[in-house]
Amino acid sequence: MSSRLLIPLVYVFFLMATCKSDCDKGDKQACCSAFDISKIEEQINKSNETYVDRFFIADSTKFSQYYTKTANVYPDGYKRLSGIGEIHKFFYNDGKNGQMKMKLTTDLLHGSQDAVIEEGFYSIKSTDDKELDKGKFIAIWKEEDGVWKVQSEIWNSDTPRAQ
Repeated sequence: MSSRLLIPLVYVFFLMATCKSDCDKGDKQACCSAFDISKIEEQINKSNETYVDRFFIADSTKFSQYYTKTANVYPDGYKRLSGIGEIHKFFYNDGKNGQMKMKLTTDLLHGSQDAVIEEGFYSIKSTDDKELDKGKFIAIWKEEDGVWKVQSEIWNSDTPRAQ
């Protein structure tokens, strides 16, 4: 088989494999073409904007609005955290967290109606604009109860660790 034919076939197979298996009438191509990542991108951007407020208020509803019920978070230098309760406890340090400014910047967004992968960068500053940390992250978004939420998230710092 010619490599000119193989590449398009691999691409078509990939598109079909990323389509949801329960599409109406088994029409995977129609299902894939109905998925519009730009609409999901709008939801993710809005969710990220409100999520950064979590550093200023210890409001557990921020977590239930941002993470799925079965979410996993993989912080840099820590064990995996599972579920809203563990995630909330980690971020709020039992209510002793400080106020900070956080910015999330999406660099790449790709996926299908089954899952969307966000790759991006974060920066954290003190309230007086001193840089506390910056780095990169990957978040896997899934739809839960009609809302796109983070199912899994991992990040690591660009700041060198002290030796």
